[in-house]
Amino acid sequence: MIRVKLTVRNPRNLKLKAEETFLVDTGACYPSIRRVLAEKLKIKSFITTDFILADGTKIIEPMAYIYLTFAEERVLVMVALTEDTEGLLSLDLLAALGIHIDTSEEKLLRALKKRLPKSMCTIKGSM
Repeated sequence: MIRVKLTVRNPRNLKLKAEETFLVDTGACYPSIRRVLAEKLKIKSFITTDFILADGTKIIEPMAYIYLTFAEERVLVMVALTEDTEGLLSLDLLAALGIHIDTSEEKLLRALKKRLPKSMCTIKGSM
């Protein structure tokens, strides 16, 4: 399993922020954050969306916008607000941040080496 530490910000008040560890989920359509974190940062949902889980279970989750920051790259993202114990990162979000996954070695690869602090993930090969 691959986990990544990101900064989560309320897009309506950038002073409201927290560092959070996310699980990389290659099967996720949307990223998610824990509802307790959304409440702490005063992030409000604007719509609910139906999701079908891998086991076929249908759930309805509120959705909200947040800013995520990784390696000085900030992106505005729509996320599901869940009761889960940790947030999830989807492949689309990782692509938006310029991150690629080597699932065989459970490593993150950064498209632009200059923006990647070595402490955040592993770079394979030279760029």
